Amino acid sequence: MALIVQKYGGTSVANLRRIRAVAQHIAACVNAGNKIVVVVSARGTETDEMLQLAKKLCPHPPERELDMLLSSGERVSMTLLAIALHGLSIPSISYTGSQVGIITDDTHGDARIQKITGERIRRSLEAEKVVIVAGFQGVSESQKEVTTLGRGGSDLTAIALSIALNADDCELYKDVDGLYSAHPQMVPTANKISSLSWTELATYAENGSQIVHSRGAFLAKKFRKPFTLRSSFDFSSTGTRVEGDWQMESAYIKAITHRSDTFYVKIYSANLDRSAQKQFFEKLMATTSELKLPLLVHSLSADEHGATVQMVASKDCLSQLQKGFSQGFQELVATGKIQMELTEDVTLFTLVGGNFSSDFSATQYIMSQYGSEMLFFEAKGSFIYFVLKSGDTEETLNDLHKKLVKSYS
Repeated sequence: MALIVQKYGGTSVANLRRIRAVAQHIAACVNAGNKIVVVVSARGTETDEMLQLAKKLCPHPPERELDMLLSSGERVSMTLLAIALHGLSIPSISYTGSQVGIITDDTHGDARIQKITGERIRRSLEAEKVVIVAGFQGVSESQKEVTTLGRGGSDLTAIALSIALNADDCELYKDVDGLYSAHPQMVPTANKISSLSWTELATYAENGSQIVHSRGAFLAKKFRKPFTLRSSFDFSSTGTRVEGDWQMESAYIKAITHRSDTFYVKIYSANLDRSAQKQFFEKLMATTSELKLPLLVHSLSADEHGATVQMVASKDCLSQLQKGFSQGFQELVATGKIQMELTEDVTLFTLVGGNFSSDFSATQYIMSQYGSEMLFFEAKGSFIYFVLKSGDTEETLNDLHKKLVKSYS
């Protein structure tokens, strides 16, 4: 008898028809002899609708109250699914994140999981019940407040539960049938990827793909927990399997992804000695950490002429960075020892694969085609990042997919 953790996203439980379909699939899994723990998201666009309501009442709602409000969407989904299973004569019980012991830090809106006790889940499984857990939420250890895990946090809930419960498998059901080598609506020749390593998925998720929560991808990599991305609209689809870390002699490229909601900043200094450069780096990183800026990529370099920091981040944190920079480095800016160049409308492209450090042919192609326009470039073992000013993103994606993804995969 296998223990399987299944997660169903918002479109999977968007209405009663979809909830019935999900309940029937769970029932089939139970009747096949499996123990099932289910994680659900809020239905359809319910979370967005609640957020819009809150902002109509107050442009900047209190974070605690937002967590109380937004966490209610998953509670509706879990109870409706439990009722649907009851109608199919499948014993089930629904729990909130706090009820199953998903313990987090005190951060509202983007809490980090500290531990999962899971005792109520284990007792319910022993009683041969399907356990349905509200995703995206937990309870803070010190304040005992409801917290949420950030956008797409139900993926994170499911992966964390599969680790804590030592589940035999984890399945994330989506409105797509797996991961693709590029955005299929922008690149018609994109193909479904049958398998992906943890490292590849973590890079893919962090840099543009919204199919899997990036923190969930890194958590699966950390604990080496395999899982499968599957379609809740076609339960016969095999989806994309995520496990292992593959190594090859030559470079290979599994996929390309992009983000256009980004800005690029270059901060450089002149006439700073080595000691001053070190202090500059340390203060800049401390400022970034204090502001909790979610940098997508960054690089640091220094020589006898000065120090340079390059960063790419989401536009959401641009004002924070500008404010922190002006306050923290006011004296150096005033004396001309530090300058900042900002480019607001850029696109970050990421090639996901392996062995780029030993095979430079992909790098050579990118440099030959886009080098004159490029603001930032970095190649490491499992990825290549580069940044262009926003332009014809779709044309660039199709070119890279044809010349690199297709020929290297």
